[in-house]
Amino acid sequence: MSDRFGKVAVLLGGPSSEREVSLMSGNAVLAALRERGVDAQPFDPAERDLWELKRAGFARAFIALHGRFGEDGTVQGALETLQIPYTGSGVMASALAMDKWRTKLVWLATGVPTPRYRVVDAGTDWMGVVAELGLPLIVKPAREGSTIGITKVAKVDHDELAAAYALAAAHDPLVLVEEFVAGQELTASIVNGRALPLIRIEAPHGNYDYHSKYFSDETKYFCPAGLPDAKEQEIRATCLRAFAVVGCSGWGRLDLILRADGSFSLLEVNTSPGMTGHSLVPMAARQAGIAFPDLCVEILRGARCGPPTLAALAAPDGGDMTALGRPGGEGGPPTLAALAAPDGGDMTALGRPGGEGGPPTLAALAAPDGGDMTALGRPGGGWAPHARCARCPRWGRYDRLGAARRRSCGMTRSR
Repeated sequence: MSDRFGKVAVLLGGPSSEREVSLMSGNAVLAALRERGVDAQPFDPAERDLWELKRAGFARAFIALHGRFGEDGTVQGALETLQIPYTGSGVMASALAMDKWRTKLVWLATGVPTPRYRVVDAGTDWMGVVAELGLPLIVKPAREGSTIGITKVAKVDHDELAAAYALAAAHDPLVLVEEFVAGQELTASIVNGRALPLIRIEAPHGNYDYHSKYFSDETKYFCPAGLPDAKEQEIRATCLRAFAVVGCSGWGRLDLILRADGSFSLLEVNTSPGMTGHSLVPMAARQAGIAFPDLCVEILRGARCGPPTLAALAAPDGGDMTALGRPGGEGGPPTLAALAAPDGGDMTALGRPGGEGGPPTLAALAAPDGGDMTALGRPGGGWAPHARCARCPRWGRYDRLGAARRRSCGMTRSR
């Protein structure tokens, strides 16, 4: 196996606020790859120049970095420049997924359920936010992970929202206030196009914070999650679609809340999840019959350079983890391949899952053929704003395939 992958750098540590967890993840991955005969070596970008990767002859990189620099497209861009294949999502998808606000914009545009929110600053009318979103509220930095800088605000008697904003803004100038969604906390792991079994999380006092995630033995995990099979399959399929529309590939994890009425909202995408003894992706893989060393090898197998094709999203190397269709037979969740290139099932490549009433697929957004879905993701065609009117300063519209046209005022109405 050493010859198959060449010399592999396990990137761990790094300069982010999640360095401690990254060192734990990286060392676990390092031991697992070596157990399977891979020539894996540790590489800490906080202590060594990334250009040394090329000089030292590394053939691939396993990214076990968390947070900024490791998950935001920065190290991915450096590896692209060095032409060293790496695990996980590419530059654009990593940067987008790290930004919870812009991820929400993409999800909302494509019909993926996510909690209501507001982008706020120091001058925000906090009582207006409460009137709009209700209480409790979640205040968080848009570009941090591992619940760093997050506050749950249940009352606003003593400037609690302003204090929560100040805490979040200390980590990131871009801050979100999000409605609190009560329900079961779930997570969906994705590896090379396959959605693994869901995990249900019960944290002490309902607070799944940094300590509960990585160090507490009181946090309880349930896998299988104990959901009805139809609901589990629905959530896994939605998570695959949410992962794909952000442009993610390789492996990752999505966090969500399932309400008592059966509806659910996705919170965020993690493009380089933890791989520690408390981590969720290894737990889900174990439930699917995949040992931790084999999981690490499978993730490494998907390492690549350059933007992924739709086929690469579905089946990077054609291995058993990425079989087209549904793992485990017709009852299993659809893979990205099933979403992108179905063989007559419910999912349509250029249409909508389940018929005209369903949300658009990734293919429908990316490559419309004159049907209802446009290149800008606007169902029903018509005109979209952004083209300057030919006769006056008013804005005109795009045509249904996304091509900008200069139109007179009389032509700017939407169909």
